[in-house]
Amino acid sequence: MNSFTRCSVSLTRRIVSCSNILLKSNVAPLRHQSLQLRKQIPSVGSTLRFFSTGTNGIPVVSYEEVKNLPNEPNKILIDVREPEELKEFGQIPTSFNIPLGEVEKALQLSDDKFKALYGHSKPKQDDYVIFHCKLGRRSQTASETAAKLGYTNIHNYVGSWKEWAEKEGLPFA
Repeated sequence: MNSFTRCSVSLTRRIVSCSNILLKSNVAPLRHQSLQLRKQIPSVGSTLRFFSTGTNGIPVVSYEEVKNLPNEPNKILIDVREPEELKEFGQIPTSFNIPLGEVEKALQLSDDKFKALYGHSKPKQDDYVIFHCKLGRRSQTASETAAKLGYTNIHNYVGSWKEWAEKEGLPFA
C-alpha cells in the first residue's frame, strides 16, 4: 500500500468515526451535516473495504471486485442466504447457494456429493472463495467456518446483497 493510499484510508476512517459520533448526538444541525458527509463517503468506503480485513482477519472484498467476477472464473462466490431469500430477491451473477446452516457440512462432503447437491464443483482448500449473504453477518460466520476447516483463501463481501441491490437498482427488502 503506497503512502497516498495509507493517508486516504486513515482520513476515511477519521471521517467515518466523526460521522458516527455526530450521528449519535442529539444536535439536529450536526446530524444533518453528518448524514450529508456519509453520502459523500461510499466511493472512498469501497476502496477502504478493498484494503481492509474484517472480523477475525477475514479479508473483505468490494462491490467492484464482486461486479468483476464474471471476468474471473477462478474466484468462487457463495451465497449463504436461505433459498427463499434468493427466490424473493434474486442473486448475484456467478454465485451459487449454500445456506449458512449447511456450510460446515457441505465443505466436508466429497467432491461428487458436493457437485450433486449444489451444482458446482467443491472449492479446493486454497481456492479464492467469497461468501455473501443479505447484510454481511452470515457471510462472516460462513467465512470463519471455512477458515476453521482449513480453507486459506476465504473472503467476505461485507456489503452483500444490500450493497449489490442498491448499486444495481434491485429490490432489497
